[in-house]
Amino acid sequence: MAHWTFLSYARDDSRSDPWIKTFADDLKESLRVLLGPQYEPLFYDSETITAGSRWREVLADGLCQSRVCVALCSTSYVSSAFAGKEYQVFLDRIATHKQRTGATPNILFPIIWAPSLIDPFPTAIKDIQFTDASLPQAYVERGLLGLLKNERFKSDYIDFVDQLAKKLVVAGTSPMQSLAQLPDFRQIQHAFLPKPGQSVPRAENGPHHAHFVYLSSKGWNWQPYGDDEIGIMAQRISTTLRLRYHDLDATANLTSEIDKAESNNEPVMLIADVSSMPLKPYSDALTSYDEAKNFLNCSVLVPWPSDKKADLPLLRRFCKRKLMVGPPAHYWDGIASREELAKTIETRLTELCMGILEVGAPMRKAESAELSAEAPASKPTVTGPVAGRS
Repeated sequence: MAHWTFLSYARDDSRSDPWIKTFADDLKESLRVLLGPQYEPLFYDSETITAGSRWREVLADGLCQSRVCVALCSTSYVSSAFAGKEYQVFLDRIATHKQRTGATPNILFPIIWAPSLIDPFPTAIKDIQFTDASLPQAYVERGLLGLLKNERFKSDYIDFVDQLAKKLVVAGTSPMQSLAQLPDFRQIQHAFLPKPGQSVPRAENGPHHAHFVYLSSKGWNWQPYGDDEIGIMAQRISTTLRLRYHDLDATANLTSEIDKAESNNEPVMLIADVSSMPLKPYSDALTSYDEAKNFLNCSVLVPWPSDKKADLPLLRRFCKRKLMVGPPAHYWDGIASREELAKTIETRLTELCMGILEVGAPMRKAESAELSAEAPASKPTVTGPVAGRS
């Protein structure tokens, strides 16, 4: 039986707390009450894809056959390769339907799960807004996660789920034609990255360069997964985004170089080799970075061997303070293949560039390591899906 609603979310948002499951359960129940027993209300992969099932086939069926999609938007979401492709499938289904009929179906509901503190959401999200007078103002200000985690917004949260369920039922009553087959997932465009041939937009004041720091004894020649040298991969991605590649030395003076790049509106990406972390000068460079303020132009990636889990005690030795800050600033785990590493570099480099452009020049600086946790959330504009998307 085809599902009514497909729930798209970032796995990074669901690893450390139960809130996405709580929302999924509540939305599923609200939909069940409205739809009755003849429909499967919600495709939620953590429950729909059961042990022993062929998860790729089950996921493909959900993407191809679900009538509507709810996307839980956050900085982790726009950084996720899987989420970006899931979102793109529904964009493509909308475009195909419009080409055939001339009508734009309202089937994609981007929900603000957690407002972005630094970067605005991409155009693909902002073009389909979800906000109207029937939704609580607290949702616009705090995002859905903010309602869930605060008991005083419990009634607002209940109202939000009820209103959303009604809109999903209405939107799905005239379903589009299902896809007969999902394209090869590797070939699906990431909805939140520039399309092939497009570059990251740049203002006169930058960014023009992408700076890379390889915290590895093998430096530029390090091969995290035994194929591409990390330097070649970084150069290729920089060129794709029309940025000039530059590498920085991994020394205890690293933070001053990052600060200089921030002043020049340039992104910096630290890529750490776990086998080199205990060695000098890499341990000194990481410790120096850990003790510094949060840099808005910088991201850290730690690729792990595909057969090894993240070693948190090792990370705590050198990054005790920064370890509390997860994506999009830091990817301490979750990268375990060449493809994931390349995609994360491209995605995060794009986000850093977009953030630099949005913040302006000279780039605003974080005054302390706690800024990203204390800064007031921006107030995203969200409305029910509307026509007129590009």
